[in-house]
Amino acid sequence: MNPRLYFDEKTLKKLGDVFVVNTYFPIKTVPDSADYFLLVYIAHSNAIHNIDNTSRKLEEGDVVLISPNVVNSFTCTHKDELTIAYCCAFSKNALQYSLKQYSGNFPLLSDFFEGKRSYIQVHDTPSKTIRNFMIQMIDNFNYSQPGYLFSIRSTITLILVNMFRLYSVDKNKADGFHSNVVINNVTNYINSKIYSKLSLNEVADKFGITPQHLCRLFKKHFNMTFTQFSNRQRVDKIRDELENIDRPIYQTYEEFDFTPQYLNSMFKKYTGYSISEYKAKFNYKAGNPLYTI
Repeated sequence: MNPRLYFDEKTLKKLGDVFVVNTYFPIKTVPDSADYFLLVYIAHSNAIHNIDNTSRKLEEGDVVLISPNVVNSFTCTHKDELTIAYCCAFSKNALQYSLKQYSGNFPLLSDFFEGKRSYIQVHDTPSKTIRNFMIQMIDNFNYSQPGYLFSIRSTITLILVNMFRLYSVDKNKADGFHSNVVINNVTNYINSKIYSKLSLNEVADKFGITPQHLCRLFKKHFNMTFTQFSNRQRVDKIRDELENIDRPIYQTYEEFDFTPQYLNSMFKKYTGYSISEYKAKFNYKAGNPLYTI
């Protein structure tokens, strides 16, 4: 199994004010210091976040930034599920820019920067921008190549900027000013139904638009068809499971409303590997550097 989220102030200072790990739930957080933020990315399955005396459900792709000195915990939605998360603890000293500079660029988040809010939460982009940054940090942290701390601190800045932008966009969407509401809602819906068969007509009907208009949206935003996008998301989902979870392949097949033959054909088209070949080569137990601690 992957390491749990164990760290304290002494460990963090020794590691250069940052700690990055690919871990699993349940975990109880926060370091014994008021000076550290916690960044948590839900990479596989769902989770329950307990904070401020409330429990909130988190889905794959949700990202949470927790303020210093906030007691909270994460648990799996179901006791028989395994929730994988990418986590990063970092001090204010690790930030490339001060909170005051962030505040000037993102006024909608002034209450968070002033310590009046315990966390902010956003959902990653369809292209999984933040997830890719988190994996890059894990890779850098595990290998500790020369200059790795500079790279990690720069990546934290990029993650925060992307989170703050997403938060601002979501706020504007709620106010009715964001022009990409439909495509964002559609792609989030596809990701929430990633194991199921979805047709273009079914999704278009759900969101009250024509199939032709939905096709144009996918071409405009992703330069691919609805089917190509859906299949790419399924392949990414399978890849993530094969890399992170050590379990029999038939359990992955059982999650999907597709035959194993179809899944293998689709997977090989996008990756060049069969599902069994990919698991043998890239699962963390097979020496994948992203998961070697």
